[in-house]
Amino acid sequence: MYDIELLRRLSAGASMTETDVDQSRAARDYQEPTFFESVRPNLVVPNLTDAEVAALISEEARNAVIEFEVTSRKTYERKYIRPEAPGGASGITIGIGYDVGQMKPADVRKHWDGLIPAADIEQLVTACALRGDRARARLGEYKNIVVPWDTAIEVYQRSTMPSYGRQVLAAFPNAVDTKGHAFGALFSLVYNRGASMEGDRRREMAAIRDLMEAKKFDDVPGQFR
Repeated sequence: MYDIELLRRLSAGASMTETDVDQSRAARDYQEPTFFESVRPNLVVPNLTDAEVAALISEEARNAVIEFEVTSRKTYERKYIRPEAPGGASGITIGIGYDVGQMKPADVRKHWDGLIPAADIEQLVTACALRGDRARARLGEYKNIVVPWDTAIEVYQRSTMPSYGRQVLAAFPNAVDTKGHAFGALFSLVYNRGASMEGDRRREMAAIRDLMEAKKFDDVPGQFR
């Protein structure tokens, strides 16, 4: 999540700092992975390939999320090339904000197959469902793993973008009609907060959902603000 002062600085042309990244990672706000299975099981999601879903996200939005996660390649290779446990509800995190604690073992194997050593993948599988204090307590067990920059970008584009893009499509009716920067903003929102609409802290997300369903797209930015 990004606090309002950070967003004001970014909108004025400032860049993310390492402190900004660390604070945003620590404040990430998730819902349980079973959310869609239990709450919206009958929602019809457009039948798109992974490449088609990723293409809905503008290049600027794609790059903005990368910047929000690691600032730059230089910083990534110095600070984030090995697993981290960012804080808050986050789990063991690798690559471009890939939180293993939020993943199922089959997903980790699928997303990283052939890109990092098989032994590293199986080691990461043991971090599935580790979150918060449990993840931080066991971080040292995973520090031997290295995820090169190009590999991190490949998984982000090949797996992360389609995965969260599908969550956008499932959470916000008619999202497929937005594309580009608008879809990219929804992608960033779900990437950082999950897609749950429950509770007062998520009232704006619920309002966005309702506006999307009514196709009142011009009113959505006000809810972001």
